[in-house]
Amino acid sequence: KKGNKMSDESFEMDMSKEKSVRRRKLIPAGWRHLKFTNAENRKSKAGNPMVVIETLDVESGLSNEEYFVTEPGKRWKLKNLLNSIGVEGGQDGNYKWRLSDIIGKEADGLSEHEPNEYIDREGNKKIQTQSVINEFRTRAWDEGQ
Repeated sequence: KKGNKMSDESFEMDMSKEKSVRRRKLIPAGWRHLKFTNAENRKSKAGNPMVVIETLDVESGLSNEEYFVTEPGKRWKLKNLLNSIGVEGGQDGNYKWRLSDIIGKEADGLSEHEPNEYIDREGNKKIQTQSVINEFRTRAWDEGQ
């Protein structure tokens, strides 16, 4: 019978870099207590250098990746984050820091909700609300602490 022929081909594929689809979780809007749990140096889809930082919203327990461009003229978000965790530039404006200077630190971040348009795996255009954090400040400690 046609169509019932079983194929027993052998495959070998390196899937160590495969990741499941990652959806940004909707962190409540407003100033949020954040902890930075991971940081990696990566390239964007367009090939631009960036740092990707995993942020944990302490109250809700939700985590997202935030993207920080590292190209000159576009590093305002990274500079704001570094200043909020106590990494300051010298008088010449030169910042010396490591990824490990970020991991484990805490700051407040302003979560804003915005539409995110993307193409799903079936090729359909989708619009989903996402939370994005573009502004950071030194952690405002609760008075009770």
